[in-house]
Amino acid sequence: MAGPLAAWQAAPSRRWTKIVKSDSTEYADVRGVCCGTAGTANLTDAADAAADNYPLQAGYNPISPKKFRLGGTADDIWILL
Repeated sequence: MAGPLAAWQAAPSRRWTKIVKSDSTEYADVRGVCCGTAGTANLTDAADAAADNYPLQAGYNPISPKKFRLGGTADDIWILL
């Protein structure tokens, strides 16, 4: 079970941005992921652990990946920062 939220995770987001899938772009302090078209994504977490074909539901996903690597079928992905 996950521990308590960090202060930056509990606060409202300051901004949002549409992501571009890339093997090199890193995002910091992601508060959540909004997905327009459900599917899979290739993600990397803060500890540099890769997850291929991670399922994203349409709507809000309470995860904090630092990379959205190339591949996957999910589309129209936005992050809350």
